[in-house]
Amino acid sequence: MERNSGYILITVIVILIFSIFITMDSNGGINEKKTEKTEKEQKITLIQNNYPEFIIYPTNITPKKKILTQKEDIGWYITFLQEGLTRPILYAKCFFIGEDNIIQTIGEYDPEELTINKNFSIINCY
Repeated sequence: MERNSGYILITVIVILIFSIFITMDSNGGINEKKTEKTEKEQKITLIQNNYPEFIIYPTNITPKKKILTQKEDIGWYITFLQEGLTRPILYAKCFFIGEDNIIQTIGEYDPEELTINKNFSIINCY
């Protein structure tokens, strides 16, 4: 009986050590992709809580609603964008959130019917 308990204990320890190595990156830190995703989701939720019209984003229902994000050293650029059938972008509203979690509105992109910007930037919102 004691021998089986020893094997079980060793197996549990090996599993714990293995799971720690899986969550660590090559630099010995916690996996940054998981942390970045969580941070991105927190920033999006912060905007949606302050701008309830964006709670329904993203959707695949026409017009499609997307959330575009870009992480920079100074914070996150986040854009809520509506795609159309006849033109690529119907509407976009762009935000920046720094480390202090203060939401800054960069601008809105509401193109005229015939205007198409193929180089839309979430940093400049045009």
